[in-house]
Amino acid sequence: MKKKYKIKGVDYKITICKLNNIDGDCDNETHEIRISDKLAGKEKFLTLLHEIVHAISHQCAWNQVISLSIEQIIAETSAQVLFDLFFKKDYSFK
Repeated sequence: MKKKYKIKGVDYKITICKLNNIDGDCDNETHEIRISDKLAGKEKFLTLLHEIVHAISHQCAWNQVISLSIEQIIAETSAQVLFDLFFKKDYSFK
Protein backbone atom coordinates (compact mmCIF):
# COMPACT_ATOMS: atom_id res chain seq x y z
CA MET A 1 0.00 0.00 0.00
CA LYS A 2 1.39 3.38 -0.97
CA LYS A 3 1.80 6.11 1.65
CA LYS A 4 0.31 8.79 -0.59
CA TYR A 5 -2.16 8.96 -3.49
CA LYS A 6 -2.80 11.93 -5.78
CA ILE A 7 -6.54 12.49 -6.15
CA LYS A 8 -7.58 15.19 -8.63
CA GLY A 9 -4.18 16.85 -8.16
CA VAL A 10 -4.26 16.73 -4.35
CA ASP A 11 -1.91 14.47 -2.38
CA TYR A 12 -3.73 12.39 0.23
CA LYS A 13 -1.52 10.87 2.91
CA ILE A 14 -2.39 7.30 3.96
CA THR A 15 -1.99 6.52 7.66
CA ILE A 16 -2.47 3.15 9.33
CA CYS A 17 -3.40 3.82 12.94
CA LYS A 18 -5.62 2.93 15.88
CA LEU A 19 -9.21 4.01 15.23
CA ASN A 20 -12.14 3.58 17.59
CA ASN A 21 -15.23 1.84 16.19
CA ILE A 22 -14.50 2.62 12.52
CA ASP A 23 -12.48 0.94 9.79
CA GLY A 24 -11.32 4.17 8.18
CA ASP A 25 -11.98 7.83 7.53
CA CYS A 26 -11.08 10.57 5.09
CA ASP A 27 -10.22 14.07 6.29
CA ASN A 28 -10.61 16.39 3.33
CA GLU A 29 -9.17 19.39 5.18
CA THR A 30 -5.85 17.74 6.07
CA HIS A 31 -5.96 15.43 3.02
CA GLU A 32 -5.40 12.35 5.13
CA ILE A 33 -6.97 8.92 4.81
CA ARG A 34 -6.73 6.86 7.97
CA ILE A 35 -7.12 3.08 7.99
CA SER A 36 -7.55 1.01 11.15
CA ASP A 37 -4.49 -0.96 12.18
CA LYS A 38 -6.87 -3.82 13.07
CA LEU A 39 -7.62 -4.51 9.39
CA ALA A 40 -5.59 -6.77 7.13
CA GLY A 41 -5.62 -8.12 3.60
CA LYS A 42 -8.74 -7.63 1.54
CA GLU A 43 -10.63 -5.69 4.25
CA LYS A 44 -7.78 -3.21 4.60
CA PHE A 45 -7.63 -2.69 0.85
CA LEU A 46 -11.41 -2.38 0.48
CA THR A 47 -11.41 0.25 3.22
CA LEU A 48 -8.69 2.20 1.42
CA LEU A 49 -10.72 2.11 -1.81
CA HIS A 50 -13.84 3.19 0.10
CA GLU A 51 -12.04 6.19 1.61
CA ILE A 52 -10.48 7.10 -1.75
CA VAL A 53 -14.02 7.32 -3.17
CA HIS A 54 -14.86 9.79 -0.35
CA ALA A 55 -11.81 11.85 -1.35
CA ILE A 56 -12.93 11.78 -4.99
CA SER A 57 -16.41 12.86 -3.91
CA HIS A 58 -14.94 15.87 -2.14
CA GLN A 59 -12.49 16.81 -4.89
CA CYS A 60 -15.22 16.57 -7.56
CA ALA A 61 -17.75 18.35 -5.30
CA TRP A 62 -20.25 15.47 -5.44
CA ASN A 63 -20.59 15.83 -1.70
CA GLN A 64 -22.23 19.22 -2.30
CA VAL A 65 -25.10 17.69 -4.25
CA ILE A 66 -25.66 14.29 -2.57
CA SER A 67 -26.35 13.33 1.01
CA LEU A 68 -23.76 11.60 3.18
CA SER A 69 -25.88 8.43 3.23
CA ILE A 70 -25.90 8.32 -0.59
CA GLU A 71 -22.15 9.05 -0.62
CA GLN A 72 -21.64 6.09 1.76
CA ILE A 73 -23.55 3.77 -0.58
CA ILE A 74 -21.52 5.00 -3.56
CA ALA A 75 -18.23 4.57 -1.66
CA GLU A 76 -19.08 1.06 -0.48
CA THR A 77 -20.32 -0.21 -3.85
CA SER A 78 -17.53 1.46 -5.81
CA ALA A 79 -14.86 -0.02 -3.54
CA GLN A 80 -16.23 -3.54 -4.02
CA VAL A 81 -16.68 -3.17 -7.79
CA LEU A 82 -13.16 -1.73 -8.27
CA PHE A 83 -11.66 -4.48 -6.16
CA ASP A 84 -13.52 -7.18 -8.10
CA LEU A 85 -12.55 -5.66 -11.46
CA PHE A 86 -8.85 -5.03 -10.92
CA PHE A 87 -7.41 -7.03 -8.07
CA LYS A 88 -6.72 -10.67 -7.46
CA LYS A 89 -6.27 -12.56 -4.22
CA ASP A 90 -2.71 -11.21 -3.85
CA TYR A 91 -3.94 -7.59 -4.35
CA SER A 92 -1.60 -6.88 -7.24
CA PHE A 93 -2.01 -6.21 -10.93
CA LYS A 94 -1.66 -9.26 -13.17
